[in-house]
Amino acid sequence: MRWSSIIDKLKHPRLTFTLSASDLWRELRKRFMPTGENALQLAAHIIVLGAMIFFILNQHDVGPLWFSLGILALATMFVSNMVLGDLESALGMQRADWLHLGVNGLLWFVLVWITGLSDSTRFSFVPYLIFVLTAQAFVMLTTPQAILYLLGLIASWVSALLLVGIALEAILLNLFFLSTGLIFVIVVSTVLNLYRQQTERAEALLDQLRAANVELEASRRRDYDLAVAEERVRLARDIHDGLGHHLTALNLQLQAAARLIERDPARAATAIQTSRTVAQAALDEVRQSVAAMRQKPLASESLPASLEQLAVTFGQHTGLQTSLELQGEPCELPSTMLQTLYRAVQEGLTNAQRHGAATMVQLQLAYEPDQVCLKIVDNGRGSSATAGSGFGLAGIRERVEQLGGHLHAGPQAEGGFVLMIHLPMKREEQPR
Repeated sequence: MRWSSIIDKLKHPRLTFTLSASDLWRELRKRFMPTGENALQLAAHIIVLGAMIFFILNQHDVGPLWFSLGILALATMFVSNMVLGDLESALGMQRADWLHLGVNGLLWFVLVWITGLSDSTRFSFVPYLIFVLTAQAFVMLTTPQAILYLLGLIASWVSALLLVGIALEAILLNLFFLSTGLIFVIVVSTVLNLYRQQTERAEALLDQLRAANVELEASRRRDYDLAVAEERVRLARDIHDGLGHHLTALNLQLQAAARLIERDPARAATAIQTSRTVAQAALDEVRQSVAAMRQKPLASESLPASLEQLAVTFGQHTGLQTSLELQGEPCELPSTMLQTLYRAVQEGLTNAQRHGAATMVQLQLAYEPDQVCLKIVDNGRGSSATAGSGFGLAGIRERVEQLGGHLHAGPQAEGGFVLMIHLPMKREEQPR
């Protein structure tokens, strides 16, 4: 909140005094007692106020004009520190910081000049303002720039005291005592600056991590949606290739029976019997699809047990003789690999029965040190038609290649069709 906004509120005729006082108090407390990364300004406020008090108490002998100028300079330094955040917002960090340090350095030179004119031997707090300017310089500027700024302050301080007639020996003695405090201030300011930079880098990394998490979640969602879309395409094409074929044949037989029912009842009865056979085949295929495409086929069972159950269920519905041979010691596999192997067996069994006219299918699952191998062999026709015309092996091949594996499918020389899949395992996924 800017000072102008508070003044506007105070001028507003309908605003109660209690609300204005509350806003004003919150604003003053925020500026007098800053917290967080601006807590260093609190030390600046205290030192400047201390210098102002000691100046008022101890520098009356400089004359009314110089005394007034000194009070004005200290008040300007105090206000400059209070509105530093507003300057940075309005002018930008770099320009506001240089303006602040330049104006306060000039004011400090004036104050050194004024206190040097005093005949009083009592303590003066003004020289210690160099600690505030040094700390701010090492926080706001680069280290080389801050060192040059500090040297400029020291040079202006020595020059001001020499011009008012202070002996060089006294100046060097005071400089010796100030140097100890300056070294401490420089070390603390450098550490604070490094801490601030580390904090900014950590916050930047945290922002990057959050962005990466958002992107990862979006990517996971896209993968999920893609998998759902692939399964929908598979189901749609399976219905079209299998159930659609049976329903088309059933419709043709029923149309023929309707035409022949009056003039050739015998042929109509044959067509109706054929329709019953086709309807039963369609019903068997629906049952087969429902049994094979369970929502979570690997939710509670291992891969070998799930494949064994799939083969048995498929054989019961189709009459196809199936067997599963397990080689090696089973180990835990990623869910994407498990789903790929399971869907590959589904595809192999379906194509062997539907397109290859096979009567027997042999499944072989081998766990090797660096890969998992799946082999599906049937005794069907062994032609390219075995691959099917739907989602088929193309979708399985895409899944396998995404996992870094490779797929081989084709007829065998001795007859039948073979489907082989090799999926690599990472080292931590190897069996112990």
